[in-house]
Amino acid sequence: MNRKTFMIGIILLVLMVLIGYLIKKNKKELPQDFPQTTVKVLNDSISLGKISQESKAEATFKIKNIGKELLLIKEVRSSCGCTSVNYMKAPIKVGDIATVTLQYDTKRIGYFYKTATVFCNTDKPIVLRIIGEVIE
Repeated sequence: MNRKTFMIGIILLVLMVLIGYLIKKNKKELPQDFPQTTVKVLNDSISLGKISQESKAEATFKIKNIGKELLLIKEVRSSCGCTSVNYMKAPIKVGDIATVTLQYDTKRIGYFYKTATVFCNTDKPIVLRIIGEVIE
């Protein structure tokens, strides 16, 4: 094996280790012993109706912590890049309400049905839905 091949192998190995480290570092995980809580989703589906193209299409969902522990929203993932999310990152006290806002990009004309999945310390993820129609 020549010196050039050996050096390329070493560089690739270092890059793979570095990428693995960065992925693990950026992964948002709840601690193993973080207690679960119970929530009530006050509205899991919102119809935005007919919306003009290039206008603001936004829906805010409310999730009430009805359990006995703090509610911690780990992550919210939208079903596609045309829907952005904003959510409360601080722990939600028992009895308080968390909000998750979805904003749909209204550049394309036509019907839409988009979802966002909320990952938190509950027994299963919460799926939120927005529907509507973008018109000219």
